[in-house]
Amino acid sequence: MARFPDVPVVYACHSSTLEIETPLPHPQIREVVAVDESCAARCLQRGVPADKLSVILNAVDMERFKRRAPLPDAPTKALLLTKNKGHRRSVRTACKKAGLLLDELGPGAGRVIPNLEAVLGNYDLVFATARMALEAAAVGCAVVVCDARGFAGMLTSHNLRSWRPMNFGIGLLTLPVTSERLGQAVRQYDAADAKLVTDELRQSATADRYVQQHLAAYQRAIEAPSPSPDKIAAATAYWVEELAVTSAERKWREVAIELGLIARRRQRGRLLTRARRLVLQRIFGRKATQGQAGR
Repeated sequence: MARFPDVPVVYACHSSTLEIETPLPHPQIREVVAVDESCAARCLQRGVPADKLSVILNAVDMERFKRRAPLPDAPTKALLLTKNKGHRRSVRTACKKAGLLLDELGPGAGRVIPNLEAVLGNYDLVFATARMALEAAAVGCAVVVCDARGFAGMLTSHNLRSWRPMNFGIGLLTLPVTSERLGQAVRQYDAADAKLVTDELRQSATADRYVQQHLAAYQRAIEAPSPSPDKIAAATAYWVEELAVTSAERKWREVAIELGLIARRRQRGRLLTRARRLVLQRIFGRKATQGQAGR
């Protein structure tokens, strides 16, 4: 934004908990897009005007994630998709008790593949959250929404309309993950109901609809009145003040903690210098970082 002060900005918020995703006020930001209702609530709390905020839910490329064959009456194979590890043992226990063969994929499982769409159709039941849960359900799998952060339960045609606006994510994960809860969810497996979920998502969660919603947000941003250069300059200065690494307790420190660059306890000068360099590199790019080095 500092490089192109006359260009309108559409800001996307992907997390309701991470500071790095939370927008700072700036008149160049004409529209803010939240990926779910939790993110939208966070944006409103931070002062984003309601008339500049849109919720655009995640979508699926239906040409890539094609529909699988009809589910069997009883599941035999399950897949755990996860970024984290804390619930893996509980999932394994629940699957063993239910007689399900279990495979695991994702960073939390130590195995990542580039073509998830090629394997999803091999599984009847998937344990996942967020986009992974959406893609699995759109393909035609039954989905249990859970990860190491918490448990929601079996995705059904009855809870789909309330769960999808929450992105099958952290806002739903209100219960601890236990093998007992997972086992109960597995017993809720219903091939006919899972089909209803898939039918709905393949109509409402298409990539074409997603693109059109973003184009509308971009058009609103372009058509919005232009702020004065003075307001833009003042807001940019505020961003620099908040994000430049100093000894002050500002936004930069929470961002650095989230990126794993520093611990929560105050660090010595060498860690402060390292954090400053890396945060600026993440935010402004390598060239801008090099330009800051001599200052």
